Amino acid sequence: MQLFENHLEATFLRRPNRFVLYARSEEGTIRAHCPNPGRMRELLTPGRQLIFEKSNNPDRKTAFTLVAAR
Repeated sequence: MQLFENHLEATFLRRPNRFVLYARSEEGTIRAHCPNPGRMRELLTPGRQLIFEKSNNPDRKTAFTLVAAR
């Protein structure tokens, strides 16, 4: 069973501000929206595997949204 549509798995790199993070995927480094503005220090640690959904909106500033952490 697939929980997320149009998803991508990547490794957390850094979070420069509350709403943006960078991760490394097979496609290279991606810039993604983080919908939770909280600290999330326990989840967003270097090397953490993350799951992103790709947006269908071409006008967005980021093509991906963080949806889960392993």
